[in-house]
Amino acid sequence: MERIAAMSGQNKFKLTTVQKEVWFFTKMISACAILLFIIGIVVWSAWLRKSFPGFETASEAIMGSPCLSRYRSGEANGEVECPGSDKSGTLTVGKMSLQDVAFLDIDYGVDSMKEKCAIDNHDLPPPALKPLHMVARLCNGATCDSTMAHLPIEKRAIEGDATDTAVLRFAESLVIPSLNIGTAAIVASYDKLFEIAFNSARDVDAREGHSGRIFPACRNVTHPDGTVTRFDPATRVRLLALQEKWAREGQRVLALCRRSLDEVKLNMERMSTNDAEELMYAELQELAPVGFVGTRDPPRSDVAGAITIIRGLECAYLWLRGTFKLTALAIARQVGIIAQEKVDTVSGMRASAAAKRFFTATPPEIKPLGDDEFRARGLQAMI
Repeated sequence: MERIAAMSGQNKFKLTTVQKEVWFFTKMISACAILLFIIGIVVWSAWLRKSFPGFETASEAIMGSPCLSRYRSGEANGEVECPGSDKSGTLTVGKMSLQDVAFLDIDYGVDSMKEKCAIDNHDLPPPALKPLHMVARLCNGATCDSTMAHLPIEKRAIEGDATDTAVLRFAESLVIPSLNIGTAAIVASYDKLFEIAFNSARDVDAREGHSGRIFPACRNVTHPDGTVTRFDPATRVRLLALQEKWAREGQRVLALCRRSLDEVKLNMERMSTNDAEELMYAELQELAPVGFVGTRDPPRSDVAGAITIIRGLECAYLWLRGTFKLTALAIARQVGIIAQEKVDTVSGMRASAAAKRFFTATPPEIKPLGDDEFRARGLQAMI
């Protein structure tokens, strides 16, 4: 009897109805969380990889996009109404190759010219190719890796910008013994005394489309046979026509020029670097173009798709570029920025209040002002 009484007096633990409901809810949520975690791990390990474009986060997508450079502004503002590019290099691969060589009256494709020289010694390029090769090799800011001298020029590592690299590869690969064209002999014949560093504010290079700057400094011109004549207005018209022809194909045109410095008093032992640079800029006159070369940089594969998405969102896409206008138009058509033949000019836009697209050459120091002007008008711009 005592045992029965003791057992009946013990209180057994029992969950209340509310506790049962909370415990059931907790178990369900925990099970779902564990299940989703397992599914995420399986999907990540079996399918998603860093190379898969859908794996990018929003920040990574903006940082990696060729269209959106100032991604911090986009994240801070929350939206972008006027995305754009500030130069051609954001739209292209950055692997330039030299496509064509031209003299006053004739032009050659580089590949076909090399093939003809290798097969037939009687069908040689004109003598003017020798001074053009000299300028291309000596007046070049790119340098080859000396440890890879045993490799073909196509496989060597080259330090320098894309344009100089393309010209250097052309100069190093061009060997025509019958015309005494070869890199080793040229490099051994000259010593470098001074080199003008690149300065975008004082750039006079035709590769930026500033033929209006360099042509007035030309006094003579080299003909294909090597003879030199005056650089008259008719010559300028012919060379501008050549530049426009190549530019419509998306090529960037470089004018290779030379002049004699025998009368220039250059004493590097007594002159400072700034004085020598000022003297060289002052002597950029009486130039003689020896030839023209055209380089091409293919557009990036992801640019066209990105611009298509932007267009689908009914956003305007801007390109503040410094490239020659016809080259810029060709590149813009390749990537889908422009889909029509007629393009508005600045003068036409001033006369039309409804114009919404514009193209103009913009110096680097002016490009940030475009972003500021859009913001001042209440637009979220990203350039």
